[in-house]
Amino acid sequence: FAPDGNLYMPDRGVGVVWKITPTGVVTPFAAGGWLESIVTLTLAPGGGFVAADIFQQTVVHIDDQGQQTLIADATSSGGLLQGPGGIAYAPDGTLYVANNWGNTIVKVDDRTGEVTPFSDAQGLIDRPAGVAIDHAGNLFVANYGSMDIVRIRLDTGIAEVFCDDPFIQNPNDLRLAPEGGLHVTMDNSALARIDAKGHLTVLHEDASLGAWDGVGSEAYLSPCTGQFVAY
Repeated sequence: FAPDGNLYMPDRGVGVVWKITPTGVVTPFAAGGWLESIVTLTLAPGGGFVAADIFQQTVVHIDDQGQQTLIADATSSGGLLQGPGGIAYAPDGTLYVANNWGNTIVKVDDRTGEVTPFSDAQGLIDRPAGVAIDHAGNLFVANYGSMDIVRIRLDTGIAEVFCDDPFIQNPNDLRLAPEGGLHVTMDNSALARIDAKGHLTVLHEDASLGAWDGVGSEAYLSPCTGQFVAY
């Protein structure tokens, strides 16, 4: 959800960011250009949004009117962008991007487009999907390939497996939960919470809903009950 009260949803199947109003009216907000297979969308600190397109290997700024500006791509980054997936801003304004194809995390300056290496998590990253950053200096990575959650320190780049609960199946996205810990969505049609000690609790599971790709930010205004409500 954005400050204007609307829900903005990336649709990787058709390369569109949809705007959904509180009354349920759906209209295309941004499409085409550098947007072909958008896997993540996040609010930009300076306004608008930043999106990552995994197949075009681009990181793009989208302003409040839906106009796109390329921040970086595989060419401009010298090959450091390799299938960008999860994106998250640190408290200092640095943008971190997970390379789904390259199994690395890079830093992107959203003003200059400069891309610099950050961490390969000492080999613990495997097809990284969503990422989240807390205020204690931890970057969490959802490993779609190895089906676990890895924690990387922002100050050192040192990584460790944070949660490898056998329930985790191809995690797609994760966000900080307001009650502490993380909320994680997975291919097994489930939403789970992982607490500060890495312990997992299933909040909701419904196979009829298919794979869950992402977690909406509005859920973090209050603790999640696990009750499914259609929007």
